[in-house]
Amino acid sequence: MEKTDVVKSVQSNGTFEFNGKTFYKYEVQMENGDVGDYNSISQDQNNFIAGKVVNYLYDVSKPKYPKIKPIYNFTGSPKNNGDYQNKQKAQRGDDVQKMIVRQSCLKAAVELSSKNAKLEDILAAADVFVDWVYDVESKEEKYLEVKSKKETTDLPF
Repeated sequence: MEKTDVVKSVQSNGTFEFNGKTFYKYEVQMENGDVGDYNSISQDQNNFIAGKVVNYLYDVSKPKYPKIKPIYNFTGSPKNNGDYQNKQKAQRGDDVQKMIVRQSCLKAAVELSSKNAKLEDILAAADVFVDWVYDVESKEEKYLEVKSKKETTDLPF
């Protein structure tokens, strides 16, 4: 559950190892009475500071071990007019997804081609695969469609 409140106290509560990293445990108490553990990879965490108002997630899915996690509110730089939070993350995700699709389609085109295939032919095949993945009618499909219509409509009788 997302909440906003003032940090009442933060107390170091030891360390533990996980996946080769050292995590530092903190017990965080909020003025509204919420108390929970916060794990940080930084020994000098600065997300919960006594007296500071913070946005946090209060996770009580395991009532014996409630967790408090900070909510990171990113602000954009002046050149982005502060509109950073979702647009750029979503755009970056779409770009990465497109690169992954193009890379896998290029790999499939290379595997499909012969050893003597020209680069242009491999790239054209990869483009056909990318268009198929994104459900776009490719140039190749249009060409085949026109050719097949011509073959079926130009009957000699």
